Amino acid sequence: MLGRPEQLEWAGTPLPHALSYDTRLRVYNWFARWLKGEARPVINEPLTQPEPERAIWVTEAGNVIKALGGETPFTLNLKRKVVRQPRPTEELLAVQRPAPGTAFAVLGRVPSRGLEIEAVEVTSAPSVWVPAWLFLPKKADPAKPVLLVLDPAGRLVRWREEELYQTLAAQGHPICAADVRGTGDLWPEFGRSHPRYARSHNDEENYAWAGLILGRPLLGQRVTDILTLVAALHAHPALKGRPLALAALGKITVPALFAAALDPAISSLYLASGLVSFQNVVETENHEHPFANFVPNLLRHTDLPEVAASLAPRRVILAGAVDARNKKMEAEAVRRIYQGARNVQVADEARWDSATLSIF
Repeated sequence: MLGRPEQLEWAGTPLPHALSYDTRLRVYNWFARWLKGEARPVINEPLTQPEPERAIWVTEAGNVIKALGGETPFTLNLKRKVVRQPRPTEELLAVQRPAPGTAFAVLGRVPSRGLEIEAVEVTSAPSVWVPAWLFLPKKADPAKPVLLVLDPAGRLVRWREEELYQTLAAQGHPICAADVRGTGDLWPEFGRSHPRYARSHNDEENYAWAGLILGRPLLGQRVTDILTLVAALHAHPALKGRPLALAALGKITVPALFAAALDPAISSLYLASGLVSFQNVVETENHEHPFANFVPNLLRHTDLPEVAASLAPRRVILAGAVDARNKKMEAEAVRRIYQGARNVQVADEARWDSATLSIF
């Protein structure tokens, strides 16, 4: 590209991924030729003795932050003054709206006690595929909404008889339990490489980094999946015309909240053990919140309390909200953070049972 192709060199080695002796020789020769103008090749690496660690310290203890009062990324970020600049949420998260005519494909239907269970999937161009189960009561209560339940453990838990989904359905609630990207059956696929190497990269954080590199935050991908599920639920013959409530647990509460902000068809929200705010992440030096929910510059545009307030008059229940270290916060502290959101109800405990979820 710069007109000097001879200054590029590509070399391989049959040895494992490392800076082995043969590779170091190639590096020495490339630098010697192009930075020192030497034509004589380096054939043997000279013996070297690494300096002791203390010899390269610039302060007595080797810590410039403590010795010189230096800044860290955390302290610099904490001092930044952020001015809100409104930006469409859909654009900020790179969300894709479901295609017209989005509907479930029914893969199978089986009976259970007092209900039918449908195995379904929904696709939407260009890149959405979401599997789900529908628990449809034989005697549905028309006063009760459809409940879309999102668990970070995926839909493969709490589905059996006497467990959460079938218990709720037996009470008259149509239930949809689904996976979203990175959960359940939508866990990232192993790459085509050595299993030990591929396994270490087969996790949510690596998936989230890849999404940011491609301009598609994982948070926005999950919001896309939720919007697609909502569209398919409203198109289902047995569920048309019913209000739809959304219940989410843990890290999935963040995409659930943003999805509700983008789709008024979601009539109410129950968020259990969800992050209280991204401002709290900024104020916490060693936070533990999943990287999957991070979006560059999000705080320049909005934060979770503002998103929740934008849903008014729709009801939002925050149950057992947690801070950036994933520690449960006192209900009164959460109320202070959400004092501008009159539609938000704060509950102290993050209950995830049929008695709680049936309040809708």
